Amino acid sequence: MGTCTSLSQKGTGCLCLNYRGQLSDRLRGFYRSVQRCRGAATSETPCALTMLCPTEARRLLPCWDEPQLKATFQIDVGHPDEIDETFDAISYSKGAAVIRMLHAWLGEPAFRRGLQQYLRRHSYGNASTADLWLALSEASGQPVQQVMHDWIRRKGFPVISASLEPLPPPDSSQEASTRLQLRLRQSRFRSGQGPAVATASVGVQTELEKLDETEQLDGTAVSGERQAKMARISQNPVPDGNKFVSQHRSCSDLWRVPLLVQLSNEPEPRRLLLESAELAYPLPPSLSQLTDGHWLKLNWQCVGVFRVDYSDQMLDALVSALKRGKLGRRDRFNLQSDLFALVAYGKYFTVWSDLLANLSSVQVLAEQLGLTAAWHAFLSYLCWPAFQRLGWDFKPGESHDAGLLRGLLLTYLGQAGHAEVVAEALARFDRHASGQCRLEPDIRAGVYATAARHGGAAAFDRLLALLDSPARGNGFISSEEELRILRALGNTEDTDQIKRVLELSISPRVRQQDTPSVICSLCACGGLKARRLAWQFVKSRWPVLVSRYSGVFLLQRLVLGVCSGLCSAEDAEDLRQFFATNSAPSAARAVKQALETVQLRARLLSQDGHLIAQYLAGLRAAARDDCSDGQSTEADLLP
Repeated sequence: MGTCTSLSQKGTGCLCLNYRGQLSDRLRGFYRSVQRCRGAATSETPCALTMLCPTEARRLLPCWDEPQLKATFQIDVGHPDEIDETFDAISYSKGAAVIRMLHAWLGEPAFRRGLQQYLRRHSYGNASTADLWLALSEASGQPVQQVMHDWIRRKGFPVISASLEPLPPPDSSQEASTRLQLRLRQSRFRSGQGPAVATASVGVQTELEKLDETEQLDGTAVSGERQAKMARISQNPVPDGNKFVSQHRSCSDLWRVPLLVQLSNEPEPRRLLLESAELAYPLPPSLSQLTDGHWLKLNWQCVGVFRVDYSDQMLDALVSALKRGKLGRRDRFNLQSDLFALVAYGKYFTVWSDLLANLSSVQVLAEQLGLTAAWHAFLSYLCWPAFQRLGWDFKPGESHDAGLLRGLLLTYLGQAGHAEVVAEALARFDRHASGQCRLEPDIRAGVYATAARHGGAAAFDRLLALLDSPARGNGFISSEEELRILRALGNTEDTDQIKRVLELSISPRVRQQDTPSVICSLCACGGLKARRLAWQFVKSRWPVLVSRYSGVFLLQRLVLGVCSGLCSAEDAEDLRQFFATNSAPSAARAVKQALETVQLRARLLSQDGHLIAQYLAGLRAAARDDCSDGQSTEADLLP
């Protein structure tokens, strides 16, 4: 690769890179593939492809990198194959989320000043993470070093329990105040457990003072002058004047949590810092009660990396505000996501997507309890009003989200067997497969999935035929369309067809990088029978799968996709025994996560299975009654 010694004039240019290296089947950087062109005569052309996700790009082009702010995370690696596993959604998504939380808490002006100061101070030189935190602290007056130490060096995240209580009078002899205070308690969020509140004894010693000079916030030595400056900044008061009463922290499961608290009668959120197990924050006199439409929401705009467990009083006020359209899309998304996470362990696509993804976990329990029909009735009741509003076809001027939501709702209504949706989807599929009228891309995946599930052997074979027929006018089928069809095949509930899909997934007809997606789609959409058949298939082909994907993220995806959908104690024991004798270092964490998920579900069914069954039966009855009365839930879900 060459270098540029002088800059050319402004204008459009083309950067050409010559790459020379050995192509392999390890799915890193460039990898070998074949383009199949079908026409009068089928031909194959060798080619080199690349995914170029950030991790692969760094391997391929080590002199390039993403110019984005990153946070570092320390991970223990016990085997070379685990190195690839560490570059997952946690490394990138959590890092970006933590930076976003810090940005929102400090505010745009302070964050920008801190970045500018950091860049000026260390231009043409080296810098560490602690240097960035120091610059942001100086610009904002907030203890950024201590706050970020908690988030980048500690696993997990907290749950904040929020409630309202009368504000104690300054003097015990005085009468009780009519004002309220917000009581916040934090503990580590653990799946399968309630939000038990951590306790902390009184005693002041900041995390910065506990650290040795050779083990500072980024693991590097810090000068005495900088330590003194950090200590001074950590003692600065909150600049916006928000005062609060707080116990001091000494529990290892506590975070310094930046909070944005929005009050219904104030234009901007208040910025707080929860530094201990418990905090009492006096509310203004204007918010003496959560009545007359007043409400209070933590984690405003969903920028915090934590869950919130509201008291019944606060939750009722938020639900009322949601129905009146007072909460934006991010806060509706955040509210339902927190509620689901705490219970289980919109018209906007993001809200619906997360809602339905969470409900898919309940579907696994319903299928295990033999209540699939009741669950499908509830799904139809939930999704049909919104789909009716959107309609089947694109409308001029509608948003991109509307098209995404149309396809999402269609897929779930097809899985639920909604009679009207199934009939129309099969008719549209017939016209598409015969060449009469091509399906729009937004609904194509949903129509394919519905056809595979309800169209019988004829529709299944026609989907397979689409894989072997070139897209009209192009001479070949695109990889996107091919994967769309392969994933749709996973919606079948027929035993013979399930086995055909599994065998197809590892055949030469399917690209190796697509095999996990095909098998995981079968587990996600095909029901309990499909998941058990897929697990048996994976066990029987384990050596082949490990040889293909060991050392890359696809093996992790396969393990999680296949195993996490099981939910009995027998399944958990089967998983444990199999992986005890069939190790895969690159998927070790995925195996632990899947086993934990199965054990949690098995425990939930054992303890509360009868209650879940009663609830699902009640949902089906309520859906039937509301539908007979012509009622709709759209007003509740899409304020």
